[in-house]
Amino acid sequence: MTENKLKRRLGLFLVASHLCVLFSAIISKLVGGLSVDEFTTVLAVVTPMFAGFTGAVIAFFVENRHVATDSSPKITRTFSNLALLLPGVLVALTIMSIFLKSINVGFSDFEDMKRFLIAMESLLAAYISTIVFTLFPKSPAQASGVPLAEDNKP
Repeated sequence: MTENKLKRRLGLFLVASHLCVLFSAIISKLVGGLSVDEFTTVLAVVTPMFAGFTGAVIAFFVENRHVATDSSPKITRTFSNLALLLPGVLVALTIMSIFLKSINVGFSDFEDMKRFLIAMESLLAAYISTIVFTLFPKSPAQASGVPLAEDNKP
């Protein structure tokens, strides 16, 4: 697999995962599994989990919208599997925790579930800092055109 092929697969997966987590929270709220306060707290915890890398992923797709041939270097199977497997597990755990809370299984109260989501956010942040931003180095601020402090240096 080439690096650009992995970027496309991982990028689409991460954006779709972000939407799936948000939809799982919305569905849980609509069926009465989450109160308004719990719903807004879940959104406040899970939205930053994905917002950081979504901008970098979208910037990659926008910048490469005219690239038809893939001349990127090949990557190892181990790296590509790790890059795809770890976020899949973390996203599945996040969605599962939202649904388990909505049916009152697995967590003694909402605080336990919130702590679990924060732990998942921490793991995802570690993953993002080592793998995602290696593949998608442009930060969300750079993607939006906001100059960074180092951009203003002489």
